[in-house]
Amino acid sequence: MRLRNYNPQPTNMKLKALNKRSLGALMTTVIFAVTLGLANATPITPGQTSVAVSVAPTNPLTTGTIVANTGVQNFNMTMGTDSLIGTGQEWVVKNYAGNPFGATGTTFVLQVSLSGAPPNVMAAVIERVTNAVFTGFLTVVMSFVSAAGQVVPTNADRSANGAVVAFNFNIPNILPGQTSALLIINTNAPSFTSGTMTVQDGFATTLNGFAPSVPDGGNAVALLGIALVGVEFLRRKLAAA
Repeated sequence: MRLRNYNPQPTNMKLKALNKRSLGALMTTVIFAVTLGLANATPITPGQTSVAVSVAPTNPLTTGTIVANTGVQNFNMTMGTDSLIGTGQEWVVKNYAGNPFGATGTTFVLQVSLSGAPPNVMAAVIERVTNAVFTGFLTVVMSFVSAAGQVVPTNADRSANGAVVAFNFNIPNILPGQTSALLIINTNAPSFTSGTMTVQDGFATTLNGFAPSVPDGGNAVALLGIALVGVEFLRRKLAAA
């Protein structure tokens, strides 16, 4: 039997036809399926809310390699009778053993502190800390208390398009004089670029931050490769457990 009018599309053309949105959906599906039950890791996929934040096995700033650092950034914002004053900082870490995506992955670490308020102004509390942009990448959230008294997040969430990963401090909030635990976002990204972090309490202040990237700026084929590498690493880790 002869097949007529059969003109298969070359594999490389099929890969090029995949757009970032479809790849993001693919990665969302496989990360949820493969990492379900993974010890010491909380995968967070686009659209997820109220995700419990795992405790990191070690301090990424002392056990990994810091490759970038925003330095301490001051923020001071007043809205109505509330004043949000404090500092924020973000680091990029490679070779962190706590990153479930292995040595090729990149880890982002955030920390914020809250000061008081000017005279006759009420000091705000920190309810939420966000980092962007993570679209198209796999993420696992953790926290680590590096000093006594640091506040751990209540939970975490990720925006529907996958761009924003957020840590929430609902009970308790971060109060004046307090500092957050290290807020850790492990990714399967091989590299990083500039990004943003925000500190929020009904209103927000935006600081410089970092975000994941691929070395050539990103394309569909590269993102697919990153997803497959991350999934295979997690599959092996689960098999060995």
